[in-house]
Amino acid sequence: YLYYYLLSDEGQKELSKRATGSTAQGIRQKELMKINVILPTLSEQQKISSILENISNSNYNISLQSILYFDIIN
Repeated sequence: YLYYYLLSDEGQKELSKRATGSTAQGIRQKELMKINVILPTLSEQQKISSILENISNSNYNISLQSILYFDIIN
């Protein structure tokens, strides 16, 4: 779940806010630990991860926001 969250638009915004460096950006562990992660229940996280993994394996492009906002997991 965390992998897909960090790839999502929201996750990328969080990473970008904390990235440093001009040539090659990176993020320090201290800053990484400050990232706010949306955490549904463990069951929902597992469903989301499973759906995204299956879609990823099928070469479809879908975002975590789509699943969360359109309530595909229910």
